[in-house]
Amino acid sequence: MKTTSSEFEQESLLYRLYQNLPIGVVFLNSHGKVFSVNREFRKYFPFYPEGPYGLLFCSAIQCQQDGGKAAPCPACILRKAVRQIFENDISLEPVKWDCPGCRAVRWFQISGIPVKDAGEKYAALFFAEITDRMREESALKEKMRMDFPTGVLNRYGFIQSLIALLENRCEEQFTLCMSDLDNFKRINDQYGHLTGDQVLQAFTRAARKNIRTGDLIGRYGGDEFLLLFRGIAPQQAAKVVRRIQKELLEACQDIVPISVTFSAGMVFWKRGERSAVRWKDLIQTADQMLYQAKHRGKNQTVFQGLLQNEPARADCPEQQP
Repeated sequence: MKTTSSEFEQESLLYRLYQNLPIGVVFLNSHGKVFSVNREFRKYFPFYPEGPYGLLFCSAIQCQQDGGKAAPCPACILRKAVRQIFENDISLEPVKWDCPGCRAVRWFQISGIPVKDAGEKYAALFFAEITDRMREESALKEKMRMDFPTGVLNRYGFIQSLIALLENRCEEQFTLCMSDLDNFKRINDQYGHLTGDQVLQAFTRAARKNIRTGDLIGRYGGDEFLLLFRGIAPQQAAKVVRRIQKELLEACQDIVPISVTFSAGMVFWKRGERSAVRWKDLIQTADQMLYQAKHRGKNQTVFQGLLQNEPARADCPEQQP
């Protein structure tokens, strides 16, 4: 059938629109191979000089995990979605996807529709880059995890990190410490809340200086802080706490004319073979040990032994000078 001038111009216009869309578009044939792409898609996944035509989809988006061979990537979350488009003749709801083959971290929101032409069935996928938005969301989430006055994790952020460690099969043991500044109410009442904030900041500086990379510090509330020492028992963690106590005492000499000390309660966790200990149990136990430290005269550290799936050992007080 002969194409008229009007039909040719119409097809040419549609093709130019397709090629110049501000989002990436790729057409896949029923074998999952690239049939056509527009300019924006080629910017996202450049193939020079031959282009991605005829490649299997996972190879075209550079997420194959088989040493570079042109075979579908078994981990590609989009393969199942593409198969549903062909088998069920349904559209793909937008999904967020991070590009494993890109040199830098890039995120896309992807949607798709089935397309039929001359008896052939195709899947059209639309790639809209949302990397900037994802970075902004990530930065906002990180801010929500932080305590503004002290710059450490807030209660929410610390608990989320603690839960992640408990769920991490590679994490074998850690010591959780709850600390509380002694007589902090007196500091606030006599010298003001701004001075109290300076004391809190002095504590976090001393703690950050002495904990290791990978350890955690968070403000649980008021003048209570949580410290998590990964891979070590309470006896070792107690030595770190003593250094923090010493440095805090020295640092606060220029802030308030009274001695600033803190008490601490610790619990040791080790992964067991049966049911996991809840994060609430760990914090509650550390809080109980802190209460004992306060009761025994403050400026002390009290720790409890193994908290696993068996009864804990006897409490062990750590006297401070």
